[in-house]
Formats: sequence, structure tokens, C-alpha cells
Amino acid sequence: MQGVEIKVVDRQGQVVPIGQQGEIWARGYPIMRGYYGDAEKTAESLTPSGWLRTGDVAEMDEDGYLYFIGRQKEIIIRGGVNIYPIEIENAIIEHPSVAQAQVFSVPDKRYGEEVCAWIILKPNVPKCRAEDIQNFLKDKLAFFKIPKHIRFVDKFITTPTVDFLLNTLIDYPQLLLTYIWHLILCIDPDGTRLNDGWFSGPFTIRNYARNFYRPSMGEQVEWTFPITYKNYIMCRDLS
Repeated sequence: MQGVEIKVVDRQGQVVPIGQQGEIWARGYPIMRGYYGDAEKTAESLTPSGWLRTGDVAEMDEDGYLYFIGRQKEIIIRGGVNIYPIEIENAIIEHPSVAQAQVFSVPDKRYGEEVCAWIILKPNVPKCRAEDIQNFLKDKLAFFKIPKHIRFVDKFITTPTVDFLLNTLIDYPQLLLTYIWHLILCIDPDGTRLNDGWFSGPFTIRNYARNFYRPSMGEQVEWTFPITYKNYIMCRDLS
């Protein structure tokens, strides 16, 4: 892009060698000068010399072409190893029965985070199991990148602008897990079928949290999603 400088840097802001992954920084006249009225956010996003920290991870080849790897905030850190969801998503959609895939992290007691995938299958394809996807990925990904948790869904959680809620829910991992149980499985983790109430108002993280986090189980809880005591206990301390 004319008038724009691009470089790929490490966590210290030093340019990385060709072919090595790092964050994309950009500087030039089309690049913003800051956030209006928000000096703190401006300082987080821009260096004193005007470089914009994009949050995008990529590597640059000898000809100066950038190869996008993923977003820093979407990185899954499993047992200290960085995993980029886009690599796994690209591998999953190579399966002949898969239409779309979304990959993200969920909490794990042993590794800190584990890989989870939501998958939308193509219409009129043979039934596909989680094991089928995992076996398909064995020749394409390192073992630790293969999703441990796989759910087949009809659609992804979306906002009114039809964006996947990953960037919102990524900061609320327990809420995300609970939402999976409520919206997708409609069962308690132990397999018990639940009774449904009704959730009032449009779905937003704030409304979801406000209707879910109640000071006691004795209060009336209105839902379109099933609620469990186990999930209530798991999430109530986040309120």
C-alpha cells in the first residue's frame, strides 16, 4: 500500500527474521493518529513513533508478502504452546462434509486451555461424528492442535451484524462454556434433560449475565435456555 510502512515485530518491538511469526505494525499517512478523547487507548495502540500495533500475527517472505496467521487475542495457549485457530479452521473445512468451522479455547484444568471447534455441516451429507473430524485431522495437524471438544451446530452464535461472538466471549470462558451447554446441547453436563423457562429481551452478553447471575437459586429465573445448579455455581462468582 502506497504511503504505508509495514513491519513484523516480536514482543519487544524488534523486527523478526524473514519467515518468523510476529505482530504486524503499520505506519503512514492513512494510519489513524489516535482515539479521540482516549489517551490511554491511544497509548495502547500506537507507539510514540507512530507505529500502529494491529494485533494481527503474520510472517513475511523474502519478497515482502505477508501471510496472515491469526489475531493475538484469539491465540489458544495449551500447555504453554501457542495455537492459532485459523490454522485449525482451514484444516477442518477441507473435510468434504464441513461447510464452516469456528475454533476457540475453553478452560482446561491440566493444560490451562483446550481447543474447541463448532462445525456446520453441508446439507445432505452423511452423518459425521467428532471422531471422524479428529481422525481426518491427524495427518494435517500436530496432535495438540486437534480439537478435544467438537460440537455440530446449525448456526454459530451471532450478533445483529452476524459476527461470531468469539471476540466478546473470549474474555468470559466460563460464560462461553455455559452458553454451549444452554444453547447447543440443551442438557446438563451429566446428561440430564432440563426444563426451559424464557429469557426476556434481546440476547447480549450483558442481558445474558444479568438474567443468569442471581443471588440465590430461590429467585425466579426466566430463560429460553435451560439452567442448571451446577452451571449456576460455576458462573455466579463472575458477576
